[in-house]
Amino acid sequence: MRPIYRSPAYFFLSYLQSNNEIHPEENNILDCGAGGAVPPLGLFFEYGFKTHGIDISEDQITLAKQFEKEQAMQLNIQKGDMRAIPFPDVSFDFVFEMYSMVHLSKDDIRTTLSEIQRVLKPNGISFVTFMSTDCWPMDGKEEKPGEFRCIEHGQNVIHSLFSDKEALQYCSNWNILQMVKQSRFSPTEVAQMSPSDWDNFYDNNELEIEHNQWLETYLTRVERWRSVHLFFILQKTDA
Repeated sequence: MRPIYRSPAYFFLSYLQSNNEIHPEENNILDCGAGGAVPPLGLFFEYGFKTHGIDISEDQITLAKQFEKEQAMQLNIQKGDMRAIPFPDVSFDFVFEMYSMVHLSKDDIRTTLSEIQRVLKPNGISFVTFMSTDCWPMDGKEEKPGEFRCIEHGQNVIHSLFSDKEALQYCSNWNILQMVKQSRFSPTEVAQMSPSDWDNFYDNNELEIEHNQWLETYLTRVERWRSVHLFFILQKTDA
């Protein structure tokens, strides 16, 4: 059975196809945060791209290697940090990043965007994601403005959240080809939660809301619960 990839990978590929950005010759793409059970690079491999990927997690790389074996693909995923991309300048036509940069501090996100520019060829194109301040509930405790420390899959991580204006400012030295705001509303399990489940969720998570306010939101939980991201397609400028 052919794998089904997460929607941002299809979105980026579709943009490149519809805007004639895919070259008749070799197309080098780097994925930052490339590991996992269904690595997005697989989609680009299927369409003839020359793929490379980096991930900071050995566990995620192991999952990706298993995928490669099962799908008979060679995606060239290695250990690496997107804050110091282990490739020379102007190495890639395209760089893809999906839901990985959100786990960096805002200072490190600036560094990562600079690194992505460095490894892109002139007029190269990247896809990057920002987590929006429109998310609810805010998971974790705010340590710095817009930076929330929380537990995700048993690990202590950062979620950096951006307003639309702030995300645009971070991309100000790029040519912004497209910006899309995506909201995913009301998971089914949220609708099915009982009042006691709702209370227990608060007890088991650090949320940026008072307990009594949390309980008051129970009846409106379906409309309020949302995961919101900003997708940018960016082109490297000459500046």
